[in-house]
Amino acid sequence: MTPRPRVVIVGGGFGGLAAARALARAPVEIVVVDRSNHHLFQPLLYQVATAGLAPGEIASPIRQVLRAQSNATVLMAEATGVDPGARRVALEIAGRGPVELDYEFLILATGVAQSYFGHDEFAPFAPGLKTLADATAVRGAILGAFERAEAQEHPAARRDLLTMVLVGAGPTGVEMAGAIAELARATLAGDFRRVLACLSFGSELDTWPLVERLLEDGCEVWVPRADPRDGLLHVHRWPCPLETLAFGLRQPARGTPELTPEEIDARVDVVLVLGLGFDRRGFRLGHGRGYFDRFFARHAVPGIGFAHELQLLDRLPDEPHDRPMRAVVTDARVVRAPLSAARGSGASRAAR
Repeated sequence: MTPRPRVVIVGGGFGGLAAARALARAPVEIVVVDRSNHHLFQPLLYQVATAGLAPGEIASPIRQVLRAQSNATVLMAEATGVDPGARRVALEIAGRGPVELDYEFLILATGVAQSYFGHDEFAPFAPGLKTLADATAVRGAILGAFERAEAQEHPAARRDLLTMVLVGAGPTGVEMAGAIAELARATLAGDFRRVLACLSFGSELDTWPLVERLLEDGCEVWVPRADPRDGLLHVHRWPCPLETLAFGLRQPARGTPELTPEEIDARVDVVLVLGLGFDRRGFRLGHGRGYFDRFFARHAVPGIGFAHELQLLDRLPDEPHDRPMRAVVTDARVVRAPLSAARGSGASRAAR
């Protein structure tokens, strides 16, 4: 019986497997060579990198993929060279050493490697996303940044650790950015729960149920007291004794233990702010006393506005000292402020 011609396919990715399957009915002997024994579904690497999927969920054994193809075998080895004249591939097999494999036809489907466009010095600081090893390294870096941020006492140090830069806005870059945001917003949000929350009064959006829910969820909750004597907001641990002021406003009683300015920076992650109105850029119209303006000028803590839907406007007048909220939550939706508002505001400069 005449031996069938041998087709050697180097690479078990999409190209290599597509070639092997296309030759399923051909009278040939197929040898698929790959340095790993699994086929990697690269479009979902970003999910592994952001802890959305386990590595095994996007990797399938190559032998299993080709198990129904009788003319195909799989060899776990690394191709180290090709001799076109002799029609021979040089392989390195773990535990066996160098081996040469003859072929009649050769298909090289090895894929691509990460490129830094002549700046290989970037590699230690900017891992690529081509392999499972890359994905697990990125995942470790992201989760490690969140863990280190939780241990920081100063908001500026936490902010530095939680600032992540993605180079490239193609499908992978965009998906990666969204996955990191989702990881921070949904998966890890419960790990960063030290909240300064305004206590609503009158017709303001009711925050009392939210404050109680935060406590039930194990959050560290603080509430503000506006002091007209020094024009500052003082921060008290909730629950605490309250005093009732004009118009039914309730706030912590004077003399209740409070945080020092340094402790505010260390122990408050976010401020839930009420007001007369907000705009889509995150700017706020307050009651005219400037308590929150002075607070945000002294403390680099992000703010989230709370308002009724009818209090949300397209644009409010803003001044250099105004600092936009990160988002505005209404009784109907969440409006995220554009980054340009924060970058262009004088408040962000004052906060620094």
